[in-house]
Formats: sequence, structure tokens, C-alpha cells
Amino acid sequence: MRIAAQGTRTDGLRFSSYAEAMTLSIAIGGAGIGGLCAALALGQGGHEVTLFERAPQLVAAGAGIVLAQNATAHLSVWGLGAELARRGAELSALEIRDAGGRALSRVSPPGQTVGIFRGVLQELLLSAALATGRVRLVLGSAVEGFEQRSGSVVVEPHRNTGHFDLLVGADGIGSAVRRALWGEEALRMAGYRCFRGIAWGDYGLTAQARESWGVGRRLGLVPISGGVYWFAVENATPGEPVPAADVGEHLRARFSGFADPARRVLEATEPASIVQHDLADR
Repeated sequence: MRIAAQGTRTDGLRFSSYAEAMTLSIAIGGAGIGGLCAALALGQGGHEVTLFERAPQLVAAGAGIVLAQNATAHLSVWGLGAELARRGAELSALEIRDAGGRALSRVSPPGQTVGIFRGVLQELLLSAALATGRVRLVLGSAVEGFEQRSGSVVVEPHRNTGHFDLLVGADGIGSAVRRALWGEEALRMAGYRCFRGIAWGDYGLTAQARESWGVGRRLGLVPISGGVYWFAVENATPGEPVPAADVGEHLRARFSGFADPARRVLEATEPASIVQHDLADR
């Protein structure tokens, strides 16, 4: 049993008032960034967390990510501020340019904004979550559904061991937890596909993240520690991916008119490491 009152942290952030909050047994479906953040926060809050992950081992999904001020503020509260600064690249400017390189807009982030390799972020979150001593990671074991009973949630297919006070669905855009709540729901397709990759090396971007706009396509470049995370977006029909063997050549052709360092970044990326997705939301 823990008791807290309303107040202000030493870092200036306020916490909510609550009285006699019990330690809960909480299941989380999915050990991506969302699930790991939930596990870390709940573990530091004194709750017992079981984190179920379908994959037999944790691997980085995607390539890189930009953490804006709202994200870095929470990660710093959780004790990860120093590691973000050490293992990411702090961004001092965010630019929009046209395909030829002409600047259209430039803003300076109001607070700490970091470009980081997703694998590094996942590693930091997992290590910090496990360090609470209250988070248990179960690999090769998905949450496929649940049954609500009086005062508890029974997680499928773990009926013998899966009785919890609370279930958090963090299992991605095709969430089984969401499906168990509301049934099948079609994705809302964006009408374009995105390629993502990492080019290791120095391409003269220093601390500037950049997005260049062409006709029916966009290219983003984000410095990370030791290289550049990039994403390339083009209008496309969903369900018609570029064959994996042709991705490198396809990107070089589609973005050949974009100003440097776009071409050099694409050429420096190992084609087999490039990920491709049709973009969608709910």
C-alpha cells in the first residue's frame, strides 16, 4: 500500500493526488516502445508488471526516431536523460526544404529534441524497466485476448498464470487487445508508402534535422549518433510493395533530383536493411 499527496517534484513537474493506491498486478501486451515505456513507468510506480512479447527476442523495429520535448521530459523523469544525451544526437534546428535544397522554413525546438536509433532507445527502456525489479519480460508469448472477471482480467492464452488487475494493450496497430474489445476494424490507409534506413557516417548535417518536399514524395534526414536516420515517402497504392531486391535502385531513381546529401545517404545505406511499409492509422 502506498500513500501520496498532491505536490510538485524537484524538477517542477506536478504529480496527481491519490490516496492509498494499492500495488497492482499489471499485464502489458507488446514490448515495443509504448509497452516498454508503460512497463518502466508502472514499475517505478511500485506496481508488479508482466510484459508479454510475441517475438522470441527483442529486435529494433524501424530505423530511427525523433524524440521531441514532451518525450524527452518524461524520459528524463524516469532517469534516462543522461543516456539520451550520450547515445542520441541533440537537434538544434528542424528544417523544411524543397527538393532542390531551398529552405522553406526553419524552427529551433523549444526544449531537448533528440534523434536516436530505435534499437538504442529500446535497449535503454528495457534495461531501466528491468532495473526496477518489478518488471518481468516474457518472450515468445503474445496476448491473444482476455476475459474480464469481477476484480480481475484473465489474459489469453495464459489462463493458468495470467490473472491480473489490469491489462494494457501496447501490441501495435493490429492489436489483439483492441480487437478483443471492439472486434475487427479496418485500417485507414494513408495512400503512401514509407521506406526507412540508417546511413552510418558523417553527411554534414551536424545538429539539423531536415525534410525535403518534392511532388508526390518527401525525404527526411535526421542525425543520430554515428550516422543519419532517413525516411523516404511516396504516393503509392496499398498492398503493392517494391520488391526487396529492387528497393535500392527504386529509391535512387525516385529521389535522384533531390539535393545532396540525399543521394549520398541513400547510396550509403545497405539495401537489405531498408524497411518498407504502407502507412496507416486508426
